[in-house]
Amino acid sequence: YKFAVSSEDEGQLWLSTDSSINNKRLIATAKSQKPREYGTASSQSDPVHLQRGRAYYIETIHRETTGADSISVSAHHGQTVSQIADFTDSDLPIAGKYLSPYVAPPTKPNTGSSEEEEESDGDGSEDGE
Repeated sequence: YKFAVSSEDEGQLWLSTDSSINNKRLIATAKSQKPREYGTASSQSDPVHLQRGRAYYIETIHRETTGADSISVSAHHGQTVSQIADFTDSDLPIAGKYLSPYVAPPTKPNTGSSEEEEESDGDGSEDGE
């Protein structure tokens, strides 16, 4: 796969090696004056190997300075890198049916030590007398 981001005015595209937000890395940036401008080299990622059926975390960050605002991401794929078509400004963004909202995994509560400490008043007796 190759990805391209278009952003009016500035944008970043981040992709994880899996479904974890912790493994994301910046793969493309964009600075444009019009929507769906995918043709610039910096707005395109290097080829990325993705496996069918696996979930991947993907994120865009958008910065608007003046005027209209938009951000979109397009993707191309092929069996080999040479089969991946070049991006054009007429490419469509990734369809929503291929995306889902990020849901953070549940966190484990911090309960401290797994062994309970025995209470003592410090004199060595068990009954506290």
